[in-house]
Amino acid sequence: MADSVDENTPTNYTWFTTHLVEGPWHRDQVVLIGDAIHNCPPTIAQGAAMALEDAAVLVEELLADDDTPLDEVFTRFRHRRFDRAKTVVDSSAQLVQWMIDGHRGDVAEVIQRVAHMVQVPA
Repeated sequence: MADSVDENTPTNYTWFTTHLVEGPWHRDQVVLIGDAIHNCPPTIAQGAAMALEDAAVLVEELLADDDTPLDEVFTRFRHRRFDRAKTVVDSSAQLVQWMIDGHRGDVAEVIQRVAHMVQVPA
């Protein structure tokens, strides 16, 4: 395949963004999940999985206790999800940075760390 690519071969370039909201993920009765609150490049293919986990954990928290104020439910939800989402965002961004820099970091270790983490329930 490399032999078929030269300086005249069109390049499909996409600018990837990444963010992780550090503060609250809710206001009043509105809570954000998925890419709206934490997004990253698709380098470890976990974006959709993180959104589905967000939804599942949010449902668990909403069904856990009828008497808990929504503000507290949403705060618990964020607390449960933040570190996990941060690991995925940071790891994806690290892999992209290594690609941009031409650095040969320990890609296997990063992917293995995330793979191990996502095998443990959120």
